[in-house]
Amino acid sequence: MTTTLTSALKRGKSFFASTPQEHEGGFTKAPSATTLFPQVDPTIDGEDCLHDCESCTVKYPNKFKVDEEEKLYGHVNGWATHMLVATGKTDWVRDVSDEKGSVMEAVRDCGVEPTNGPREHELPFFTHPSPHTHLLLLCSQRTRDARCGISAPLLAREFGRHLRARGLYRDIHDERPGGDCENIIRFTVLQGKIVKPNRQLRGGFDRKNQIVSW
Repeated sequence: MTTTLTSALKRGKSFFASTPQEHEGGFTKAPSATTLFPQVDPTIDGEDCLHDCESCTVKYPNKFKVDEEEKLYGHVNGWATHMLVATGKTDWVRDVSDEKGSVMEAVRDCGVEPTNGPREHELPFFTHPSPHTHLLLLCSQRTRDARCGISAPLLAREFGRHLRARGLYRDIHDERPGGDCENIIRFTVLQGKIVKPNRQLRGGFDRKNQIVSW
């Protein structure tokens, strides 16, 4: 069954809203990354849980620099609904609503602005359920940050290598079993644990335990 974006926004509002510390539906703010998601523990997960990047087959270019000292956690504004638009592309103009003939251009032209509450606008298109069980989203928008255009294909290749080794598929059209990357797959993706909470988690939510980072 198809559904309009308006109804999706209404459903999203029931999950997250209101005050900085307490949210509608019983959600509360997690004060730290390890409160939101557990950190790997060598005594439980084995010593190799801390040996990330040792088995990686891809390397970033020498001039590829990332600030690993800046605090990440807690720097995500609260939201109710994510809208994912499948374009088949890996890069876009800086403001995606400026893509001519795109869904996001239609959203902008309909007057629907990003918000955590519902807006009473019907859109000239429909949304469909995702055929995927899980989604791993990698930022590849070079026009926002050139490093994303460099890192995304390298991460996708390395993630795919570790996924295939575990009998998983990279995407819906990949019939080959199998699709610091190894530990992100082993612990973060498959077990919900974070390896380096101070460097790898900017924000998120745990619907089961009703906690969010904002």
